[in-house]
Amino acid sequence: MHRLPLIATLLVALAHANTLAAQSIYQLRTNIPYTELEDAYAQERCKLDLYYPDKTDGFPTLIWFHGGGLKNGNKHIPERLKSQGIAIVAVNYRMYPKVGTPVPIEDAASATAWVFENIASYGGDPDKIFISGHSAGGYLASMIGFDKSYLAAHDIDADRIAGLIPYSGHTITHMTVREAGGIPDTQPIIDKYAPLFHTRAGAPPIALLTGNRELELLGRYEENAYFWRMLQVVEHPDATLYEFDGYGHDMLEPAHPVALDFIKRILAKKAARPIDLFNGQNLDGWHIDVPAMDDDPSVKSPFIVRDGYLVSLASPGGHIITDKEYSNYRLEIQYRFSSEPGNCGALVHVSTPRALYGMFPKSIESQLMHENAGDFWCIELDITTPDMEARRGPQEDWGVNGDKLRRIPNLTDDSENPVGQWNTKIIECVGDEIKVWLNGDLVNYGYDCQATSGRIALQAEGSEVEFRKVQLTPITQLTP
Repeated sequence: MHRLPLIATLLVALAHANTLAAQSIYQLRTNIPYTELEDAYAQERCKLDLYYPDKTDGFPTLIWFHGGGLKNGNKHIPERLKSQGIAIVAVNYRMYPKVGTPVPIEDAASATAWVFENIASYGGDPDKIFISGHSAGGYLASMIGFDKSYLAAHDIDADRIAGLIPYSGHTITHMTVREAGGIPDTQPIIDKYAPLFHTRAGAPPIALLTGNRELELLGRYEENAYFWRMLQVVEHPDATLYEFDGYGHDMLEPAHPVALDFIKRILAKKAARPIDLFNGQNLDGWHIDVPAMDDDPSVKSPFIVRDGYLVSLASPGGHIITDKEYSNYRLEIQYRFSSEPGNCGALVHVSTPRALYGMFPKSIESQLMHENAGDFWCIELDITTPDMEARRGPQEDWGVNGDKLRRIPNLTDDSENPVGQWNTKIIECVGDEIKVWLNGDLVNYGYDCQATSGRIALQAEGSEVEFRKVQLTPITQLTP
């Protein structure tokens, strides 16, 4: 729990105001419908505004629900949250007395589902969605984050939410819900319409923000403090309570910088986590580039999921490529030849498709080929290694296309496991350096690579290969 005195909150706000995100051009799209409901009130209220950094990839998004006791209020984008490198989604929802519970919560979930399903088309990352709001808006944020049923109705797991930041929101059953049931403000209720009722350890990270306990609305600080305490009891790993001295219910000014710092911290934490590029179930996050499939719909993809493995069926030749680009990472690939050994490869810094021979994308390939695993192949990209001439051949014959010497052999002869056993290849890419290990042996190292980022690809080329792990971990320096 953090109790921030007035002077501290002012200093935090001033400090954050002077550390804005890199300058970007921001676009605003207004009154986007987020449901297909046809009744007039839904068509009037179920709309959102999207404020986002243009020509930027992978930005985080904050969904903002307005306050007003579930009875009044309109969508708006808080000025203090603008120009911070994040998208803001301001949401209108249906309100009392024209509708009753759980309609406002359902609308909040529908708007959130729209963001999950559409933010990538604007450049945002659906794994970086935060949900917030003030007062009634904070209550809505907590409800859809803790009661998983609302987002489950849209086939979305609430635990995908990157973080929750309710500003002075109810954690007991909302007063307007109680009022509709004839229950007075002074009688607290905890039922299925209370975030507290759904306290669970697996919920997203949460920052509970309230005004001073003596200046807040009736019991508002205390119910948030109880929620925070119960989250400790169930061993929720990331719940924080902030109390802003000198402020009552209208505590947005000091709360915004704290919210932005929370987002920054959670994103930094997420960035350090391993990312399973292959989820063991399907090929989400990848796309297939197989020239033979262009004009003949009967040609089947050489990439399938079988028994929990990503399988390259060897032919027709082509590549499966990540949708996202990456830089500064450790890539772990566990693979085996399931029958006859042969050729395959893992490609990093992938960019232009079919740049060589109408098949191979511009990249650096780290061979998986039997008895040559760990070789570098330069595909329209070059890289330098120690002992370059001894390993690659005469310098005048080096090149990155055609008949030039594109292969740089690996450093060992016996690092592969016997055919049928699993191999573990580690590829580290940091800046212009690439370092490769196979089953614990250092098998290649290069520097001055002509690219420092790009997509990642696996080949179909000659032999059936099973992959049981393709995992990426962000790093800042190579392993010594």
